[in-house]
Amino acid sequence: MAEGDGDGTAAIELRWKLERRNEALKRTGSQLNATRKQARDLTAERDAALRARDEAMAAADLARKALDERPEKAELERLKGELREGKHRAAFDRLAREKGVADDALDLLYTSSGYKAEGDAPDDAAIGTLIDGLKEKPGVARLFGEPASPPPTPAPPPPPGSGQGARDRGGHKFKVTVDQLSDGAWCMRNAAAMRQAQMDGTFEIVESPGR
Repeated sequence: MAEGDGDGTAAIELRWKLERRNEALKRTGSQLNATRKQARDLTAERDAALRARDEAMAAADLARKALDERPEKAELERLKGELREGKHRAAFDRLAREKGVADDALDLLYTSSGYKAEGDAPDDAAIGTLIDGLKEKPGVARLFGEPASPPPTPAPPPPPGSGQGARDRGGHKFKVTVDQLSDGAWCMRNAAAMRQAQMDGTFEIVESPGR
């Protein structure tokens, strides 16, 4: 083969290699552009998702605030306070009678004691100690007479209507579940029966079934 023919073949091969390299560079450039576009799209989707999350959280906060400000919740809290106060007062009166305080002196003794209803269940031992201490208080000691016999058990309130708390088998307790106390509408419907049970000392809060 002549020397000129060899140089021509080498030049053709070099041009072919250059063309292949340029094609490879173009493909790489196209892939890079596609990757950059995909990254921009993903960033836009992420930003949109974050905005949607923030808007949902803000809406949830507003809903919780509106729920907390509902009149029903305030009424529920008021009823719970009355029920708690009634339960503690019933225990106070019972223990005071056992210590000789007449029925017509119970209100004065309770007011003079400064007792505060704390917690759902009254502490008989603490209440008894408080009442015993009142025997030494000037102007209050005279309210104590001879120890009285425990009063007869009052008749239970009328059977509860639809949705009211259940009584135990002996018919001596007016039981209300935690879920029922959390239902403002239920509490308002049954407020009178619950107050009567508190006065009778038959009211009892129990755990909801399944808890």
